[in-house]
Amino acid sequence: MIGNKTANAFKTLKTFQEKLPSNFIRIHKSYIVNIDYITRINYGKLNCNIKGEIIHTLPFTKTYIDNITSIKAMLSHSLIA
Repeated sequence: MIGNKTANAFKTLKTFQEKLPSNFIRIHKSYIVNIDYITRINYGKLNCNIKGEIIHTLPFTKTYIDNITSIKAMLSHSLIA
């Protein structure tokens, strides 16, 4: 979140995933990210970098590899266009 804020809630991420706009994608059982802030995807280390005041590295799991592949396709398309 902006300013490195966190949000604690007593609902499942699936609940939030269903309510968030389409630019938020689940990459891990503990993480949903805004694809507009992803700067790098590292398949070798299974992580991605999120830009902000501080660059954060978040893991992704093979369970959500299809989501990562779609993020990569969207990022590639936006760089070409």
